[in-house]
Amino acid sequence: MDLPEHLGERCKWHTEDRTPVGDGPVVVWLKSLFRTEENPAVDVGRWMAHHHRRPLLIYHGLDERYPHASLRHHNVVMDAAVDLHRGFKKQGLRYVFHLAREGHRPAVMKELAQQASMIVTDLFPLPPWTDWVESVADLARGAVVEVDGHCVIPMPLFGRSVDRPFKFRDATKKLRKQRLQRRWPNLDLPVEAYGGELPFEPVMVEHQLVDPTQRWSLLRRCNVDPTVHPVWRFKGGEQAALARWQAFKEKGLNGYARRRNNAADANGVSRMSAYIHYGMISPMKIAREAAEVGTKSAEKYLDELLVFREHPWHHIYATSEPYGVHNLPEWARLSWRSTADDPRTTRYTLRQLQRGEVHDPLWAACQRSLLRHGELHNNVRMTWGKALTLWTDDVEQSMAYGQALNDAYALDGRDPSSVVGVQWCHGLFDRPFHPPAPILGLVRQRDLRTHMSRLDMDAYRAHTDRPASETSHPI
Repeated sequence: MDLPEHLGERCKWHTEDRTPVGDGPVVVWLKSLFRTEENPAVDVGRWMAHHHRRPLLIYHGLDERYPHASLRHHNVVMDAAVDLHRGFKKQGLRYVFHLAREGHRPAVMKELAQQASMIVTDLFPLPPWTDWVESVADLARGAVVEVDGHCVIPMPLFGRSVDRPFKFRDATKKLRKQRLQRRWPNLDLPVEAYGGELPFEPVMVEHQLVDPTQRWSLLRRCNVDPTVHPVWRFKGGEQAALARWQAFKEKGLNGYARRRNNAADANGVSRMSAYIHYGMISPMKIAREAAEVGTKSAEKYLDELLVFREHPWHHIYATSEPYGVHNLPEWARLSWRSTADDPRTTRYTLRQLQRGEVHDPLWAACQRSLLRHGELHNNVRMTWGKALTLWTDDVEQSMAYGQALNDAYALDGRDPSSVVGVQWCHGLFDRPFHPPAPILGLVRQRDLRTHMSRLDMDAYRAHTDRPASETSHPI
């Protein structure tokens, strides 16, 4: 029996077997889709467990080896785990959470790969997550499949690199229209919860994650960057994501087109990107409900969500090595080569940039926003990224610094959109601009002074310098 079409089109298979093999459980391995509603990976696992009469286990592991692992990113995922635990419990499903830490670092997925009749995991197209899936697939005794729950247009269905957003918009018009009109089917199939032994000791979510003191005790035992502090005002998890989307839909969506480019307007944008990055809310739900609003502002929001966001995901999915200058178009690489010897009058170290110790007040305010709040308005993020080209030795260093600064501090970092965003600052998915400028050459300019002149800097500083938390949380 084949999967329903809305699930089958989201699958990337790693094995010839496409049904459970043996009597072991169907294991859903959550890496990046942290929600219980409209979760295609969970739905595939549930469908397989039901129709092939296997028990179902939902496994969520938080590793210490992801890029820029820190207290900030760890804390948000712990927020997510609380909602996952409660949501799956209501559905009668067994969810277990493993936190890698001192004294608790077993190779969980290697063990589960030997036990499972099938492994279903969410599709996240960046390394090292792609490498982890390949390693597990090599060890697995049963079937292994990745399922896309990050895009409305499934990556396995389209999954091509298109060199300009407007071309992606045109190429996916029919696919997008079809899926905007669909309700996500409720797959409430009865399954047996897996009750067997586990190769690790699960975290007691209600005790060890809900209680702040217990959570900090766990965090202290993790080998992650302790200098990137949690953003205490940001509440992660599915319930917070749903609440923020509902509030924006009711109070902000109809003004989005008019207000979205003003970084000093704190409520002009949805500020949903971190929730979407962590898979805490379904993009299908957001797109469907925005389309139902039907206003010009809602249409613009949909264009940003479905074209300018999903275009990078499909590009990265189709790219074997997503990082590096080789991803830039030829004209941009030639331009950077031609300006390689242009004098750079100001250079900053990565440490200075991390602290925002630069001469420009707008760039410094942008960096404070990342440091304190883990967010950066998209309109200033482009200007922030392009400034790095003027303060670094070459294009390679500029791209590396931009990626590191974004991914270490931004709650929506370590994401295909982030990778493409940094590379866009260096010419990706853009055209050449004549005449050439010093250093940037033919790459589009975004001057800091010009941007600052059209921005209410007092209001923007007030926004970026607001307290990061109402109380202190020592770790």
